[in-house]
Parts: sequence; structure tokens; C-alpha cells
Amino acid sequence: MKGNIPNESIVEACFSLDYPNYRILQYFTKYGQASRQVVGKHNFKYRPNLHEKQTGRRIEKLVELGFVKQVGTRNIRNLKNKVEILYDLTFKGFLCSILYTKLEDTMYFKKYLEFIDKVDKHQANLPELSVKIKPLRPFVITFIEKQVGYFLSIIALRGIKLDSVNDIPTFIDIMIKNPHGFSKSQIKSLQKLDSSITKSFDKIDFNNDPNSKYHNDVFVWVCYWQYTLDLISQSLTTNKIISKLKKNYPSEFLIKVKHERQVRLEEEFKQTMKDLGGRV
Repeated sequence: MKGNIPNESIVEACFSLDYPNYRILQYFTKYGQASRQVVGKHNFKYRPNLHEKQTGRRIEKLVELGFVKQVGTRNIRNLKNKVEILYDLTFKGFLCSILYTKLEDTMYFKKYLEFIDKVDKHQANLPELSVKIKPLRPFVITFIEKQVGYFLSIIALRGIKLDSVNDIPTFIDIMIKNPHGFSKSQIKSLQKLDSSITKSFDKIDFNNDPNSKYHNDVFVWVCYWQYTLDLISQSLTTNKIISKLKKNYPSEFLIKVKHERQVRLEEEFKQTMKDLGGRV
């Protein structure tokens, strides 16, 4: 994988799907919701030995396993009272699909970044601060790449398969908060990854303009990215998603983030004063 996402072997170690199923997930992650027929015809170009009906049966199995879900129906052209079922990824399906698809090329993540792009556009038009801020988008992408890499590394090191885990966002929280049972070298490697996540978040924090009306929403959006993508998969609007995030996952993390930021600023101030020999 590109950037800070783990290599293919680590992603593959977390799931036990075969290649045709990965191809199906890749279609959804690139093009969004579709019927069994549409996915079947698309995949038939690459796997002529996989019949359209076989693809349909595989999609139904992926629904049972929690990688794909039914999201609605659509009228079949020229056929009265006939509809076809539409399917799309769950968050687990999205996570699994990045084995063959870059994070930024996935439909869900593109939709996720639409809010960050909106914030960047807004901040670019604000009066300049004493410190010039940079667009948040690249820092957000790096931060989440590192978080995904950290989580999948923990899962791969533990030898866990995510196939039977449906509430991935909650599972991520559990695994990240309890990284025990590793060797010293593994712990050191995970600590290095964890440190790089913190540094990435600091860059987001530094470039999140306090004068922006989106200032606090950025923290919510970034800190709960996995829940955000889960809500995006339910076709909720941005405002509804932010409202749900604030209601369901409010305060603890944001309070912690703001506290850590204040502590860091105080430490930086003390260091500056020390460097100046106590002179203002």
C-alpha cells in the first residue's frame, strides 16, 4: 500500500476473503452502490470464469458476513413494477477494500474529505494570522493513514481475523486502548507508530484556525473518522453526521485533546523562556 498504510500482507492478514470477493469490494469502494447485475458484468471483464450469477451469490454472502449491505432499490428500465436491489459497503467492507485500493481513491473517503475541503476553503478566506496556516487535507489523510496502519498492525500481530467483527469502530477503540501481550520489539514498533500518529494530529491542531466557525467540528470529524465513515455509509448529510458525532461521542476525547494542547503550549512557552534566559 502507498504512504503510511500497511503493506498488502498486513491488510490481507486481517481478513480471509478470496480474490474474487476483494474484486467485488473494490468495485463498491471505487464506484459506490450498485446492483448484483452491474457488479457481475463489471467483474466478468476481469474474471470471465466468474459468472454474473456467481457474483450475485458472492454479494449475498458478503452481506451475511457484514462486508456489504442492502441500501435500497431501483426500478429496472423498461420493466414495470420490477426493481433491483442496490448494495454498498459497510465500514468493514471499506477497511478490507484498501488491500487493492488507495485510501484516497475510495468513494467513502472522498465523501469524508468533502467536509475537510469545505473547511480549507473557509479558512483560506479568513484574515491571516501571525502564523500562516496550511490546508488541513494532507495532514488529515496522513493522520488517518497512520491510524489505519496502527490498528491493522495490532490486529495482524495478534493473529486476529476481522471477518466476524461487525462493529469495527468500537473494536478499533478497544484494540488501540489495550495494546497488551506483545514482545518488547513489537511494543517498541507500535510505540513508534503511536508517536507518529500524535505528531500527525499536532499538525492538524496547529493548522486548525481558531477563528474558523468549523474549529471544533474539525476535532470531531478527525477524531471520529471511523464513525464518520460508518455514518456516511448510511447516506446521512454532513450536518446530521456532525450532530450525531457530537451527541454519541462527545466530550471525553475533545476535552483530552484540548487539555493536551494546552499542556503542550505551556511546555513550549517554558522552553522558550528558558532559551531566552528568563528574558521576555
